[in-house]
Amino acid sequence: TGMLTLGAGFSSYEKLTLNFGVQQDNVFGTGQSLGLNISTSKFNRFFVLSNTDPYFTADGISRTLEYSHRSSIPFVTQAGNYRLATDALSLRFGIPFSELDRVFVGIGYEAINLTPGTNMPTSWNLFLGDHPDGKTQFYPITVGWARDSRDSLLNPSRGSFVRLNGEYGTGQDARYVRYGAQYQEYFSLGKK
Repeated sequence: TGMLTLGAGFSSYEKLTLNFGVQQDNVFGTGQSLGLNISTSKFNRFFVLSNTDPYFTADGISRTLEYSHRSSIPFVTQAGNYRLATDALSLRFGIPFSELDRVFVGIGYEAINLTPGTNMPTSWNLFLGDHPDGKTQFYPITVGWARDSRDSLLNPSRGSFVRLNGEYGTGQDARYVRYGAQYQEYFSLGKK
C-alpha cells in the first residue's frame, strides 16, 4: 500500500537535483493516506506534505489537507538574482456522485514573498511598485471533477482515470485563474 520514489539529475544550470517521495495508504492502520514529496536543486526547491482521509464522513466524502513550500531563483547572473517563495495550505473535499464520479471543492491560502534582485521581469517590477515589501496573499477556491473506471487502484490493467479542475484565486488587489486536466488510460500489452 506504499510507494517510495527516489530520483537524481544533473544539468549545467541547476547542477545536482535530488527528488524524494513517499506515499503510504492506510498509514498506522487509520485508513488515511500520507504523502511527502521533496525536490531540491541549487535554484529550485519544493516540499509538499499531504494527508487524505477517504472516509471523512459515513457518506464517503473524502478530506485532503495539503501544505507546500516552493522557492525558486528564476534567473541567475554574476551580478545578482531575485527569489520567489510561496507557502500554501489547502483543504479539499471529494463528494461522490456515483460509483465512478466524484466532485471536488476546496479553499486555500497562499503567501507569496518576492525578494528583489537584478534582471526581474517587468511584471515583477510592477508588483513591487504595488507591494514594496514584496509580499502578498491569495485565497484560492478550487472546483474539480474526476471519473475513475480503473479495475484496481493498486495494480490497474484496464480502465481510465479522468480529472478536470479549475482554481480561482483572489488576493489583496490581484486575481488569477488556473485550469488543469489529467487523463490516464490503462490497457494490457499481453496476457501477463
